[in-house]
Amino acid sequence: MKKTLIITLVSVMLSTSLVIPGKDVKAETVTNNKTNIIQPRESGSFIVTASSGAYIYAQRDEASYRVYYAPCNTVLWRMEYGTTYDQYGRAWYKVRTYDSYYSGWILASTGYKD
Repeated sequence: MKKTLIITLVSVMLSTSLVIPGKDVKAETVTNNKTNIIQPRESGSFIVTASSGAYIYAQRDEASYRVYYAPCNTVLWRMEYGTTYDQYGRAWYKVRTYDSYYSGWILASTGYKD
């Protein structure tokens, strides 16, 4: 009985999630067949206005891998990271495509947030 109780308590402790009081965590859990993935929620849209379109990059660097090309007037979803700046002082947003297939970083100068 004592051994069963200890095993049950350990199981419950390991299966519950941690909650940190006072922290406003903006995330959602996406469940697929294999795992639960916690990802940031959208914080609004980003509309590409550059006539030549814009690239979504893997990192906040134009030399990094180009993940996706978004033509002019494409609506992307901004992720909850806020505006971040690179070493040259350029503003970047973390974005994803509408279908969530592509995500990465886009230069703020190529459009506007909505």
